[in-house]
Amino acid sequence: MTDRHHTLDERGRTLRQRVRRLTGRESDAELGDLERQIADYKTRRANRADIERAATWTGSTVAMMKQELAEADPQQPSPCRLCGRLTGGAGGGWAWHAGWRWCEHCAPCLTAENPYAAAWSLALGRDVSDRQARALTERLGSPAYGTGRQADGPAQTEPFAHLTATLREQAADVLYRAAWEGQPRPNSLGTGCAWCGVARSTSWTASGIRHADGSDAALCAGCSPSWLASGQSTHPDTWAAFLVAACTGTEPMMGMEAYGLQAYCHTPGEHTGTDEPWAYLGDDRRRLRWAVVKAYPSQATRQEREQMARVAKVRADAEPPPPPTPLVRLPPA
Repeated sequence: MTDRHHTLDERGRTLRQRVRRLTGRESDAELGDLERQIADYKTRRANRADIERAATWTGSTVAMMKQELAEADPQQPSPCRLCGRLTGGAGGGWAWHAGWRWCEHCAPCLTAENPYAAAWSLALGRDVSDRQARALTERLGSPAYGTGRQADGPAQTEPFAHLTATLREQAADVLYRAAWEGQPRPNSLGTGCAWCGVARSTSWTASGIRHADGSDAALCAGCSPSWLASGQSTHPDTWAAFLVAACTGTEPMMGMEAYGLQAYCHTPGEHTGTDEPWAYLGDDRRRLRWAVVKAYPSQATRQEREQMARVAKVRADAEPPPPPTPLVRLPPA
């Protein structure tokens, strides 16, 4: 090894000693200067053939080097990977994972069925479901201290002190929205769906359609795709075929008639909604479906086609046979 390489090794050891002295007591200015020296050292070290070995212990940030030093010296306290609280030393009660120390309160998250839900529950001090944890992580990332928010800063005296008041407000908003996500709920108008009349839906679409009394009407998650496909018109004649298709579970066909079907919003009386879609039609919905599949057999299910064949056979059997054709005697030649 050349004298130049010996000099670089000495320089690296000096930097590591400075990190050891500054751990937990560094100022912003000292950290910035130290990071610049580390970056310069990595650049010089990169000219050597053993760059991969150098990268394993020369971290790209001060936080990584502090963790490497703490792992080499178990008595050296360091921040918990999740909550950021200073942990380690002779007291014990901590665990190592992926180069970070985890305090005794956060370590159970490593073996939890859903680590993200367990981590967010600890961070917010409340139970967080799997669906809520997924929404929080997609919107806000991980609540962990060692994710870049404060990973280069000193350890904290209070757990999760790195989560600002603004972030906690955002988390509360995400939790509120996630609580309703995928759950049927009434719309803000307090009315049923403009088409099917259902009172609760997983989502609502403003349509510009009005009820018979002139009030605004919204469309539920089941009807809005058909209304959007119809061109988002507010005139009934424009979406009559799409209304019939949505009601009967078929595809809108060219020239499909309305069959006298009225949307829920055009029926008389209150429009507070119904428990089930199309409940305002009663048995008329079943009869409407049968009329549509008879007119468009391609829309019928296998059971419906078999039923139509049976009905046709019964009707054919019930009809009297046609009278025999009388014989016509031809005159002799």
